[in-house]
Amino acid sequence: MPAVISGRLLQGLGGGGLDVLGEIIVADITVLKERPTYLGIMAIPTAVGSILGPSLGALLCHVASVLAAGSSAALVGPLKGYRWSIWISWFLVTLGTGLLALLSVSSSKAMGFGIPIMWGWGVGALLRVPQLPIQASVANINDTGLVIGLMMFLRLLGGLVGLAISSSVFSNVFEPSISKIIPYLPAELQQLGDANMAIGFSPKLRTLAIPAELLLVIQKTYSDAFRAIFFAMTGASGLGLLSSLATEELTLDKEERGQQQFDST
Repeated sequence: MPAVISGRLLQGLGGGGLDVLGEIIVADITVLKERPTYLGIMAIPTAVGSILGPSLGALLCHVASVLAAGSSAALVGPLKGYRWSIWISWFLVTLGTGLLALLSVSSSKAMGFGIPIMWGWGVGALLRVPQLPIQASVANINDTGLVIGLMMFLRLLGGLVGLAISSSVFSNVFEPSISKIIPYLPAELQQLGDANMAIGFSPKLRTLAIPAELLLVIQKTYSDAFRAIFFAMTGASGLGLLSSLATEELTLDKEERGQQQFDST
């Protein structure tokens, strides 16, 4: 475990640095009015790099996110504005997160695939488009790198806070429900009594010979816990939607370049 933690730390430092530095370089060598196109192009390697490995459902959601990130950023220039994209994206995220709460053990595959795709489209656009008003608001073009780094830090911090909230909600809902049936579970399922072990244990449920009735009860317990998370995140998304209404439409018609601009001489 120490080796895994150390390796993950080094991987995170490298990956996080590459993500920020790539966007800083793009901000330095392009003018603001042409930057949306290049931010959209930057989403393409993300799609190619993540195309292998995920399951079909996760793959469709990821592709939708990447397409949204690329197309929404690229359309900002031709459509002369970014507020419409931010508002629509937050609406899709809020609606999609709320609809995810409707998923249950008996939900159809169409719901299981369709709702995450809509949610992913909103999330994908919000990964790129909000950078434009933030970069347009800097008084000195050389401060753009600092602004991008701060934005990435706050985004990662928000992810950590969201993960902590979601973990707490899951535990508070899952443990009381599963404790009612723990005495009736076989020995190989007793570790479900610890909510911290429940997520990692879920793939093993398919490999165990569990009576259908008991498996349905366990699946419903998982479903109720995730539904509570979706309700909490819907509220957070709604707050983001309301705050986005105050976004100011700044001009992107600027010709300044940063310190790493190409030398035209």
